[in-house]
Amino acid sequence: MIDAMACGAVLIASDQTCVREYVEPGVNALLVDFFDFQALADQTLTVLADPPAHRHLGEAAARTIFEKYSLEISLPRIKEYFQRVAASRGVPSLLLEKLVKTGTLPVVTEDPRELARKARATDPPWEQ
Repeated sequence: MIDAMACGAVLIASDQTCVREYVEPGVNALLVDFFDFQALADQTLTVLADPPAHRHLGEAAARTIFEKYSLEISLPRIKEYFQRVAASRGVPSLLLEKLVKTGTLPVVTEDPRELARKARATDPPWEQ
């Protein structure tokens, strides 16, 4: 769907939440009820009968993808996200010993309080 929008195709899609993340009905695409196959067919025939009248939808779809999801927009967001994650202090999970079967993973310490101390936590979360 996103590739079609980026290419400037006139999009006729089912009215679903995941589609509405990208589509503004009547502005950059046409939406029909998910279960109404007749409406989908009718809308498709309407667009095919007069492509120039619907070309603005394809142009708006391409603009939407360029303005919100192009590399120029997405890469700085992704970079900022990874920088934020890398800058945050990682804290080891104190629940590991409760979630993993004994003997299946090497354990740093047998004492959960010692692990909590190393993680700069006062008590393991299951004892709070």
